[in-house]
Amino acid sequence: IQITPLAGAGGNRSSVSVTAGNGTLSVTQPVTTSGNGTSGGGITLTAGTIATSGAGSVAQSTATGSTVTLNATTGGISIGAGVSGDKLTIRTAGGAITQTLAGVLSTANSGSVTSPVANVFNAGTGAITLNVAPNTLAAGSVVQLTGSTASISNAGSLWLGTSNVTGAVNVTTTTAGQGIQLGAGLGTAGQAINIGGVLTVTTNAGAVTDENYGAQ
Repeated sequence: IQITPLAGAGGNRSSVSVTAGNGTLSVTQPVTTSGNGTSGGGITLTAGTIATSGAGSVAQSTATGSTVTLNATTGGISIGAGVSGDKLTIRTAGGAITQTLAGVLSTANSGSVTSPVANVFNAGTGAITLNVAPNTLAAGSVVQLTGSTASISNAGSLWLGTSNVTGAVNVTTTTAGQGIQLGAGLGTAGQAINIGGVLTVTTNAGAVTDENYGAQ
């Protein structure tokens, strides 16, 4: 599926929504959209179980504030082809969220200190394993994690925002000098981190900081 703006003043907004009920949605060919430069271009895929593989990348471009959403209602999500957009929401009703080496997660916008852009990974009571592919979320991106355990790695710096994980959490940045911040947001918008197990934070000579307003 490919959706692009029509010619005209600023181009027309475009988006795509696919719902497969409680069945399995296997994405093996590209799903792409383009916004008009300021909004539009959202992608929402909903099914019982979702798997991307082969040429089945999910990509949003030329949009600000739109979201790529993968929503599994009964099972898990397996990311075996790239998923990219302005921001990502990947969630299940308790199934695992996993990726292969080809399942790179990528975003274009990290927001700002006062208005951070949150990328949500919510597996309910399931596990999150997103440390296999060389992810390229925008440097300074906020990640929010919910699950039984969670592992995520990224080339650029990350902020760990509102998270609720009953077990262990591993957060890694791989590029030299790219750090990790615990907490995000300012004042009453500070994001809390609740982890029942051990939090392991690893950088390649990057700083690890504790944001003033983020409760841990």
